[in-house]
Amino acid sequence: MRGFEAGFIATVVAASGRDQEWMAGEGELETLEDEGKEFPKNWMSKDGLVYYKNQLYIPNNEGLQTTIAKGCHDSQVAGHFRH
Repeated sequence: MRGFEAGFIATVVAASGRDQEWMAGEGELETLEDEGKEFPKNWMSKDGLVYYKNQLYIPNNEGLQTTIAKGCHDSQVAGHFRH
């Protein structure tokens, strides 16, 4: 797993609190952990964040998703330079 900037993580945490589906899934993982059971394949929870296939699971939040898309689109390595 890669590291993320603290501000980005705070944004993900805030968005996750408004996504009922995300909260339900995270709650299920917490229950499994509390009961000493294995997580479903490819899922994990760490520091209050959910990961799928070692990738940070992003809550359903249009603003956050747009920020991520813009970051990928505007990246110089992506070949999309700002004018």
